[in-house]
Amino acid sequence: MKKNLNRIQLELNEYNHLTIKTNNGEVTLTRFEIDQIVKAYDQMKQEKVAAKPTISIEDKIKECKEHGFKVRKDREWLWLSETDGRYNVQVTTTTGEVLTNKDKETEVLESLGFQYSSNKMNFYWIS
Repeated sequence: MKKNLNRIQLELNEYNHLTIKTNNGEVTLTRFEIDQIVKAYDQMKQEKVAAKPTISIEDKIKECKEHGFKVRKDREWLWLSETDGRYNVQVTTTTGEVLTNKDKETEVLESLGFQYSSNKMNFYWIS
């Protein structure tokens, strides 16, 4: 038996009160309360954008070089082109095969703000 715990039901009554029903209970909001939530959400988004430090693409290139990554600049994008392998961990299996574990390298790239593009099969950063 499958339970759908993400089910949400919305009802708008004749007084323009919105009732939100979930598996955890229900909440009724007035139009004024909804407007206040939207304003608070917009303010939080603006504060998040304002608090986000801006870094120049040249500074990001320098940061990548410090970590042993070579990148290729394409307009406002950086693409990983080469790595010196300092974060790769080599593991020897019981059969004597040497494997390279790139999890640490991926972790460092993600901490630098890079994301993985499955289409391009490569890491990128956009300013």
